[in-house]
Amino acid sequence: MVGHLVKAAADAVIIVFNPGGMGPNKCDIQSMVLLPELLYRHAFGHPLLRLPSEWIAFPKCVPILSEDESWDVARKSWVPALEPKASPGAVRSIARRLPRPVKELLKRGWSAASAAWRSGDVPPTRTALDYMPGYHYREHWRQMPAFALPSFLDGRIRINLSGRERDGVVALSQYEETCRTLQTLLGECRGPARAIQSLPRSRGRPSRTL
Repeated sequence: MVGHLVKAAADAVIIVFNPGGMGPNKCDIQSMVLLPELLYRHAFGHPLLRLPSEWIAFPKCVPILSEDESWDVARKSWVPALEPKASPGAVRSIARRLPRPVKELLKRGWSAASAAWRSGDVPPTRTALDYMPGYHYREHWRQMPAFALPSFLDGRIRINLSGRERDGVVALSQYEETCRTLQTLLGECRGPARAIQSLPRSRGRPSRTL
C-alpha cells in the first residue's frame, strides 16, 4: 500500500508514521471469530463455525485473513447463514391486517424519511455490524449463558443475566460463578500466539433492571 502511494505521489516527499507502531495482528481473529465460537460451543457442545481449510492444514500458524479476503466474504463462508424469519409475502400479509390509523402513521413516517433522504437531511446512522462473524451468532444468544458482543481488537463478553437481558438465563445469584467458569474456560485456551492477554471485569456488581 505504501509503495502504491509513493508511486502515485511522483516526486513528493512521503512521511509515513503510525502512533501505535507496527506489528502482527494477534487479536482480531481471536476477538471477532474464535471468541464467539468458543462461547457457542461451551453453551451447546457442538461447532457452528466452518473452519477455513488453511487453518486446519496449518494448525500451528496464527489464523489470519489472506490478502485477497475481506471480513464480509470470509464471514459468509465461515458462519452458516440464518434462515429469514419472514418472507416478503408474509410481511405484506401482516401489513394488510394493521388498523387503518397505524397504516396512515407508518405511511407518514415513511414519506418523511424519504423526503429527508432525498434532501440530504439525514440524521447520523449506526455503523452496520453484519461484516463481523460474531454478529451472526445473535439468534443463539437468548439460549446462551454468555455471548461475545461483536467487536474487534478486545473481545467483549456479555453475561445473559436474567432480569437485565430480555431473554436472560443466568440468575443474579449465579453471576459470580458464571464469571469464574468463563475465566477458567478462557484461561485454558492455547494457540500458536498467546490467546488471552488479560481478563478484566466490568466495575461493580450488576443489578436486575427491567
